[in-house]
Amino acid sequence: MRLEVEDFGFEGVMRSVRAIGDRAQDMRVPFNWIATDFERIMASNFASEGQYSGPMWRPLTFKWQMHKIDVGKDHGILQYNRDLVRSLTVRHAKGSVRTIRRDEMILGTRIPYARFHTTGTEHMPRRNFMRIPVWDRRRWVKAIEHYIMTGSMT
Repeated sequence: MRLEVEDFGFEGVMRSVRAIGDRAQDMRVPFNWIATDFERIMASNFASEGQYSGPMWRPLTFKWQMHKIDVGKDHGILQYNRDLVRSLTVRHAKGSVRTIRRDEMILGTRIPYARFHTTGTEHMPRRNFMRIPVWDRRRWVKAIEHYIMTGSMT
């Protein structure tokens, strides 16, 4: 019996494996894609008053709703002056946090009162505007996997 092994493009396979490793070391392309998608999700959360990503936010008190109408600030829940929503939906807006590095991505807001909305207070119910639905998180993981394997976001 005789066994022969021939090289059927082993170098090409090694180049592909190296390319996968290189892409895994620099995640800026998928992170930028995710950052844009994050902005879309945040816009959907604010437009639907939380319903996009879970239960609707608790309604405003009648007194606060009337105040917002009286001063021309009736833009929706958590949108009194729109700084919070803009910081999460518009790159480079006041308070926007968008840090993307080769191995790290930080998204969020520096608007000081945002934390009180996500935790609630004695006088204000919790309204979790930062909630990311599980289906979107899964999409992000698949997009990262696809990028690492193919080098493409499409």
